[in-house]
This record gives sequence, structure tokens and C-alpha cells, in this order.
Amino acid sequence: GSRPSRGLPFNSPAGTCEQTTKRNYAVFKRAYSKGIVLVRPRDHWDCSNYGDSTAVDVPLDGSYRLRRDDGTLGPPITTIALRSAEAAILELP
Repeated sequence: GSRPSRGLPFNSPAGTCEQTTKRNYAVFKRAYSKGIVLVRPRDHWDCSNYGDSTAVDVPLDGSYRLRRDDGTLGPPITTIALRSAEAAILELP
């Protein structure tokens, strides 16, 4: 079934988890029927820098809208910058 995220249904997973590894970081993607979730774990076990200097641009496989902390949606994007230990909920436009 669907699980609410901040009171909004996001529906069930549409596939398996994918991993993209480049340089010293990994980004995991889980596809859902109405969007995707991206997770970038810490760069390494003793990582202590989570600032903007750790951000990497992650190309998306289409156009998505970022679900912001306040529940609103950002404009359509095709690339997102993720810092070390950061995640993002992206919804289809």
C-alpha cells in the first residue's frame, strides 16, 4: 500500500533500487509510480563534511519537481545537486 510522506501519498515502489557510483560517492535511486527518491550516503565512514563543497550534480532520467521541506514543489528540473548524506524526493511534473 501507499505510505504518506508529510501527509501526501507517494504510492508504492515501481521497481528495484538502483545504485550509481562515481568517484568517491554513491547515489541510490528508488522509482515510485509518481516520482523517485534519491539518497546519497556519507562519502565514507568517517566523513564529517556535509556542506555545499561536497555537492555533486546528479543527472535525472527525465524532468522532476523537488518536494521541498515545507511540502511545496519546486520548478521542473533535469539535474539535482546532492551533498554528502543528503536525500531528495522528486515528483513527476
